[in-house]
Amino acid sequence: GTGQVTGKAAYHISQQQAEFDLTGSGVALDKIHQLQTRSLPIGGQINFHLKGSGPVRAPTAQGDFQIANLKLGSEAEGNIAGELNSDGQSARLSFSSSFTRGKVQGEMTVGLAGDQPVSGQLTAEQVDLDPLIVAGLHLEQLTGHSSVDGTFTISGSLRQPDSIGIDANISRISFNYDFVQLTNEQNIQIDYHRNEVRVDQARLHG
Repeated sequence: GTGQVTGKAAYHISQQQAEFDLTGSGVALDKIHQLQTRSLPIGGQINFHLKGSGPVRAPTAQGDFQIANLKLGSEAEGNIAGELNSDGQSARLSFSSSFTRGKVQGEMTVGLAGDQPVSGQLTAEQVDLDPLIVAGLHLEQLTGHSSVDGTFTISGSLRQPDSIGIDANISRISFNYDFVQLTNEQNIQIDYHRNEVRVDQARLHG
């Protein structure tokens, strides 16, 4: 199923103000088409509670969310929990994981005016990123789970999706490629922009 959203919402036309108190349960991520790409489908269910008021496009709001059974490609990663706070000018999202392997935590800020600028940083420790390696580096012969430590920085504008980019600084990566264990000798710099991945610096050895 696609889940359900319940609660109450009101819009005051004369004041152009809204009030809302919404709860979502079991909302399927694979039904949210904006999240999906052919090379990296995303699955799982999101539950959330969001309460706020103010202009529709720039409300003051607070909420929390949980993503259960997050799936990247064919890999089951685990669960993520986070909080959302908006002051009417920008919305700040913080989250952390409870994965079966490794740990992810991060923060993201989205401006609510203009082109809706987005910025954030995510830190990964011993995380299995097989789907990203396969999708980004076009390596199909992964024969074991990967393990990645690194920092991922995101920037751009939600109203201009082509402007959104991710810069990755990988301090440690280990994966099996065609039954050969590969690890890095030095930090790896990866830039993802406009559906293209550029590896600025990488040296792997078996």
